[in-house]
Amino acid sequence: MQWDNVAPAAAVISNVEDMSNWLILQMNNGVFKGDIILSAKQIWEMHSTQTPDNMNRGWAKYFPGKHFSTYGLGWSLFDYKGVKVVNHSGGADGMISQMMIVPEKKIGIVILTNSVNYLPTALMYYVLDDYFGNPDNDWSAFFLKVKKYMDNLDKQDREKAEKERNPNTKPALALKDYTGIYGGKLYGNAEVRQENGHLVLDFLPSDVLTGDLSHWQYETFKIKLRNSPTLPEGTVNFIIGKNGKVNELKVDIPNPDFDFTELKFNKINK
Repeated sequence: MQWDNVAPAAAVISNVEDMSNWLILQMNNGVFKGDIILSAKQIWEMHSTQTPDNMNRGWAKYFPGKHFSTYGLGWSLFDYKGVKVVNHSGGADGMISQMMIVPEKKIGIVILTNSVNYLPTALMYYVLDDYFGNPDNDWSAFFLKVKKYMDNLDKQDREKAEKERNPNTKPALALKDYTGIYGGKLYGNAEVRQENGHLVLDFLPSDVLTGDLSHWQYETFKIKLRNSPTLPEGTVNFIIGKNGKVNELKVDIPNPDFDFTELKFNKINK
């Protein structure tokens, strides 16, 4: 995918050697091969808590020695076996990465994968245990359990939605009456149009966010994005006003990175 619009967050294309050098710089207080790239003060600030994070009680039994979880400047921070761990994961379509340093132990690892799974996080803990002399933890089994749990939650949500759905409904309006330009200040405009007998939602500022709509129930349609394989199916709900015409649409595509429900799309050409 083309990542220019989120370049500060997701546009680094690199390799193990380059990322290892970056971690060496981080562990060496901003100095790399004798050159001061960042000040020691700035490194300290990056590795210091800026935003407290929630300590999930459900995970406490698996990490009984964990006392804090916070966010620094571009780094996640937590403690493991009595030392501070500085780490961050990364993700894009088809790729997941993990990098970690333990500054006081001068340990750094980079994990790059060509798939979307829990392997990088499991490997991170295997490496930590290897260094800290605790080789008996079966992180593969643990994260398999986590995956099955999360998959089951998704399955339950889908089954609940299907159970509550009323399939014996149809749209209140003709498909052409849902078409038009919708927009708001936060994102910009989106277009609903007809293609081959069904509706299509096109997020106009993006080259890749175009989705096919299929009727779900009442004024709600399912949306499947064509060029975003890591995003699941979502819903588009059309809001009909007192005048019997569509005034607004609401989008919900559940995912861990971007909240589509925050976007406002009022119909512009009524």
